[in-house]
Parts: sequence; structure tokens; C-alpha cells
Amino acid sequence: MDDDNFKTAVGCFMAVRKLADDSTVQETLYTILEDRDEETLSCLYHNTGCMYHIQANCHNEENPISKKLLHEARTCLLKAVELDPKNSGHHVELGLLYYKHGELSNAEKSAQNGIAVALTETPEFEELGYDAKEQLNLDGNLGRHVQMSGNLQIPAIVLAYYILVVSLNDSGKSSDAKNHLESYETMCIDSRNRHPGNSFALLGYSYLMLNQPDKAKCCFEKSLTMGGCQDLLNENIEICKSLSH
Repeated sequence: MDDDNFKTAVGCFMAVRKLADDSTVQETLYTILEDRDEETLSCLYHNTGCMYHIQANCHNEENPISKKLLHEARTCLLKAVELDPKNSGHHVELGLLYYKHGELSNAEKSAQNGIAVALTETPEFEELGYDAKEQLNLDGNLGRHVQMSGNLQIPAIVLAYYILVVSLNDSGKSSDAKNHLESYETMCIDSRNRHPGNSFALLGYSYLMLNQPDKAKCCFEKSLTMGGCQDLLNENIEICKSLSH
């Protein structure tokens, strides 16, 4: 393991450690100090990047502090991808950052990389999780989902499809976005998916953004039968009904 990489990662982690109220932070640091494999180190960069991103989003985007924090977040997430390119979650988290800040082409590429890795490199799906303090890193739909549900647990590949579809749509390439919906839905019902309810909710948001409220409504109804947040999903269903008229 490159000592410079290791020292830099631990330094970043220590710098933002105070931003987290997670009781496992110290335990994680001790693990890193004892086990310097690249997979674990990449996760340290990933988590540090996420914490920098949260702090960046606490400020106005034009604020110099926000720009500096966002740069650090991007740097850490890129390093996570470099160290462990076979972890789909690293690609997807980077894509989420790109999408959040309007870098649609980069978001599309990162999402495609995340999908490719998930389909070819790992027998199980990587999972990503977001709670109330992390909702600032999400777009409006997903942030609201976390706000009303308390959290979002989702396979990285499903979030990758979400990012890919909305990035293409926002880029004016809705036809290309629609071409991915069949594969997207397949991942929602894949036997390796431990969160199909949340997955169908994301698919529903994607259909809404593509102006297909009837299909979105079906997705939210499926999510409801799978134990999703009733208040949130019923509200989404009513929105779909109003748009269908």
C-alpha cells in the first residue's frame, strides 16, 4: 500500500471526523490503521467524500467554502473509484455528486460504470444508504423520500439506473433514457435486491420525470405493497392521478 495514499486518506478522515455523529467512526479508524488493504482504504475515501459533500451542500453553491468542500468531496470519491474500481457503490456515489451539481455528462458516465461493474464484477449487489443528515446530497425526489421515510436503503445498481435515466432526461435525451427502463425494472425484481420497495419507488420517480404518470403510479402502488412509507407513496399516487387527467 502506498504510504502517501494511506496518510492522505487518514488525514482527510480525521479532518471531517467531527462532522459525523456515528459511534462507529473511531472503530472504523482503528480498523483502517490495522488493515491497510485497498478495498478498505477506498471505503474510507468514499465515506470521507460523502461527509465533505454534506458540508458543501450546507452552504450556497457559489460560496468559496462550498466550492472548496465540493472539490475535496469529488477528489475523495475519484480516489475511491481509483483504488477499488470493482465497487459499484463508488461509481454511483460519484455519479450522484455529479448529478446533484449539474455535471450531467459525468453523471451519465459514472452511472454507466456503476451498472457495468454491478453486472459483471460482483455476485451480490452493493448497497448504499442515506439518512436524514445525508439528504442534502440527494436530488429533490430522493431527499423528500428520505425526509418522509427516515432513510433510503437501495442497491447501488438501482440508484445507478436512476441517475442514468434522470441525467439523460435532463440532457434532453428522453428517448435514450426510456431505452434503459426495461433493464432498470429488471433490477427492481432481481432476487439479489433486498430493497424492492425502495427500488420501485425510484423507478416511479423516474417515470414521473419522463412524464409517464400512469406507469409511475403502478410503481408506487407496487412499492406500497412491499412495505414502503404509506404517507409518502399515497401522496405520490395522488400526484400521479392528478397528472393523468
